[in-house]
Amino acid sequence: MEIISVKSLTKRFGNFTAVDNISFGLKPLTINGFLGPNGAGKTTTIKMICGLLRPDEGSIFIENIDVIENPEKAREKMGYMSQNFSLYPDLTARENILFFADLYKIKKSERDNRYAELTDELNLHEYQNTLTSDLPLGIRQRVALASAVIHHPVLLFLDEPTSGVDPISRMKFFDFIRKYINSHKATAIVSTHFLTEAAHCNEIFLFNRGKIILSGQPAEIIQNFRYNIFETKTSLLTGEIKNILNNSEGIIEFYIFGKRVRIITEEDIDIQQISVRTGIDISNISVVAPSFEDVFISLTND
Repeated sequence: MEIISVKSLTKRFGNFTAVDNISFGLKPLTINGFLGPNGAGKTTTIKMICGLLRPDEGSIFIENIDVIENPEKAREKMGYMSQNFSLYPDLTARENILFFADLYKIKKSERDNRYAELTDELNLHEYQNTLTSDLPLGIRQRVALASAVIHHPVLLFLDEPTSGVDPISRMKFFDFIRKYINSHKATAIVSTHFLTEAAHCNEIFLFNRGKIILSGQPAEIIQNFRYNIFETKTSLLTGEIKNILNNSEGIIEFYIFGKRVRIITEEDIDIQQISVRTGIDISNISVVAPSFEDVFISLTND
C-alpha cells in the first residue's frame, strides 16, 4: 500500500507551468529524494501535497485522505522540517518541541513520553533549557527534527535538512530518519539539490522544468546512464578549454574543477576519438565511472 499517491498533478501561474502533469506513489519505509535545480517544480509540488496550494489538475491522496478536499485532516499525517528549521528563537529547545506537540493536540501524558524518548534518541538533554537562538546549527537541526516528528507523522518532509551540517552530523541525522520510518511505517521526502543528501535516499525523483524526468534507485540510475565519462587535467586557461570542448563534436556536457576537466560524451565516442577531436594527449585522458553528479548535471544543465 502506498502512503501517498499523486496523479496527473499540474499547477500553472499565468502562462508558466510550474508543475506539469506529474504522477508518483511512495511506499512506507522509504526515503525519497526530490532533486532538481532551483525552479524545477519541487517546492510547488510539496506545497500542493501539504494542502497549501491548490492544483489546477490532478489528485493527491495520503492514506486514502483526499488532500485537496481535506487539507487540514491530511496535514495531521505530515511532519515538516525546513532548511531554516522554523523554530522560535526566543523559546528554549524544550519549549519549541512541546509547542509543536500542543499544536497537534497530543495528550499531556503521551506528549511527555514522546518528548522524553526524542530527547534520549537525539541526545538533547543538556540543551533542553537553552534558547534556540543560542544553539549550534547541528543541535538546532535535532530540535527541528524532534518538533517535526513528535506527533508521529507517516509522511515526513525534509527541505535541505542537513545544509551546512558536518558529515558526521549528517550521517547521524539520516540514521535517525531510517529508524523513525521503520518504527512508524512512515515515508520521508527529502527536497534538495545537494547530492550528499540524495545519496541517503532509497528512491530518487529528478525534477526539471516542472516534470519528473527520471526516477529510480540511485544505483539503478547510475547503472542505466548511457553516456561515456572522460577526465583530463589541463594547463589551459578556462576560456581556452571551453572553446575547444564547445567546438568538439559528440560532447554532451563538460565541467571544470580547477585544472581537472570532466567530459560527458555520446555513448559511441571512445577515448581515441576524444583525443583526436580535442587535441588532448591520449595519455592524459582517463575513462571514469559515472557518478550521480554526472547524471544530475547531464540531465538538468540546459
